[in-house]
This record gives sequence, C-alpha cells and structure tokens, in this order.
Amino acid sequence: MLIRHRKKIIIFSLVLTMLYYFVISLNWPVSNVNINKQGDNLSASEIIDVISIEVDQGWFGLSLQNINYAVQQLVWVDSVDVSRSFPDVLVLNVVEKQAIARWNSRHLLSSKGKVFVANTSTESLDLPLIEADIADATDVFSALELMQQQLPLSDKLPDRVTLLKLAFPGGWDVVFDNYLLVRFGGGDFADLWLKFKDYYPQIIASKKDKLPRIVDMHYAKGAAVKY
Repeated sequence: MLIRHRKKIIIFSLVLTMLYYFVISLNWPVSNVNINKQGDNLSASEIIDVISIEVDQGWFGLSLQNINYAVQQLVWVDSVDVSRSFPDVLVLNVVEKQAIARWNSRHLLSSKGKVFVANTSTESLDLPLIEADIADATDVFSALELMQQQLPLSDKLPDRVTLLKLAFPGGWDVVFDNYLLVRFGGGDFADLWLKFKDYYPQIIASKKDKLPRIVDMHYAKGAAVKY
C-alpha cells in the first residue's frame, strides 16, 4: 500500500513537471504594456526602452523584479509597481518624483527631501533655487517646507521663496518673489523664522509707504532694515 502511494506521488510530480515545461514552451510574447503614470516628466517610450530586454523574454519569462529595478533607475521615478495580467499584458504603475526646488545647476529637490540629478537643464523650471551643499539637504528641506507652509505672512509679503542660500557656515539668505532679501544668522531655522515672523509686522508698520529691500536678522534684538 505504501509503495503504491509513493508511485502515485511520483507520477503526480512528473505530470506537474511536464505540465510546467509544456506551459513554458508555449511562452507567448507580451502583446501589451500598460503604463499608468502619475507625473509629466517621464514618457512611456523612456520606460519601454529600459524594460525592452525583459519584455522580449515573453509573458512567462518576465522577471518582475528586474523590471522594477530597471524602471527605478530612471531619475524621475519615485516608485513603481509591476504586475502581469493574463494572458499577455504587463502592467506598470509609476509615480514620479515631485520637484519642489532647483538645487544648484543640475539637481532638484523632491517633495520627500531627496536631492536628485536632473536629466535636462533646470533653469526653465519655475521653482525656488537652492544654493547649498547637498550634505545640508535635510536642513534646507525643513527650512523651505516651513516657509512655504506659512507664506504669505501678510498681504505685504510675497507668496513664495525664490532663493534659499547657505551664505556662510550657519547663515541663511532667503529671497522672496518681490525681491525682499532676509539674512538670517546661525541657529535653528525654525527659531529664526519665528523671530522674523514676529518682527516683520513692526518693519511694515514703521514705514507704511515703503517696503523693505533687505532685512538683516543677525542681531540679538531687532534687525537692520534697508529700503
């Protein structure tokens, strides 16, 4: 009885193995690649180019892991989900990085605080410019995010930052889109920003007919203002 049971198991295993190799031998080509993309910086052709070798392996021969890795190497890709849909469809759901600032001349800062290399010139992008060392990305991202969330402070302060620069060790220069330059000293940027927010209404009230051009916040008390 035991021998007969073992024979059945062996026969069943052989049938499964033969069926597997039979199906593999019928490895039909991938006839459709469906790309669902969030963002406008990547084209479908760019994605197809980096996965074409894998797609040529046929539907059963696809390595979803290799496809995922290949797509992740594209500079604008934040995340990708890859799956197969029977009988011959490959599905990719791609989410692009969202750039919130230009970093020096060839890099961008993403909405997740990551600096990445742009594959084209960044000069035409209507984004704030960051001039800082990439090693300071975490501090710069926190500072920019804080300001953008709280602007405008009043109807006499612009809506957004156009330039954020680490002018010297521990110092910050911030330019807004009305060309107001605010020079911050060293220390925690959240504290420096809070000090400026408290002091700015006094600056506006002191000369209602003029807007400041430069506000220097390096001082322990008050600020130097140039109109």
